Amino acid sequence: MFDTGRIGDITRTGEACDLRIEASEATMRYIFEKGYIAISGISLTVGRCEEDGFYLHLIPETLARTTLGKATIGDRVNLEVDPITVAAVETVERIKAQEALV
Repeated sequence: MFDTGRIGDITRTGEACDLRIEASEATMRYIFEKGYIAISGISLTVGRCEEDGFYLHLIPETLARTTLGKATIGDRVNLEVDPITVAAVETVERIKAQEALV
């Protein structure tokens, strides 16, 4: 599942930082804490989730070796949800829908 998001906030703590990514409702249905997502091709672990976005904690190594080290608030980013997560969510939803018919 592919989408775009927006960097809504950047909080720097020492050499690390937290990014808040704003994402669509369609994307957020697949996002959960400690799940995986690719941001502009960079595979990362999701931190805290909110209704319309999620947080990523970036360590100094990630900031130094990726384009996220130069990110600014308002930047658009490509989002790619982990395909295993998509399959799991859609399977559970399908089973729940079938059970509701019984």
